[in-house]
Amino acid sequence: MKYFESDRLIFRDWEKSDLELFINMNKDSDVMKYFPNKLTSEESINFYQKIVDEFKKEGFG
Repeated sequence: MKYFESDRLIFRDWEKSDLELFINMNKDSDVMKYFPNKLTSEESINFYQKIVDEFKKEGFG
C-alpha cells in the first residue's frame, strides 16, 4: 500500500522485493559508517521480518 508520495519520496509498505536491497545496504561500509557494525544477511533478514511484523501488529515499524 502506498501512503503518500512527493517528488522525491514514496512512503509505502515493505515489499518482499525490498529484502535483497536491504541486505546489501546493511552490508555496505559507507552506509553503516556510523552504526556499531554492519549486519550479516541473517541479521538483516531478521530485522526486516521484525519491521514487517510490527507494521502488521502496530501499524508502524
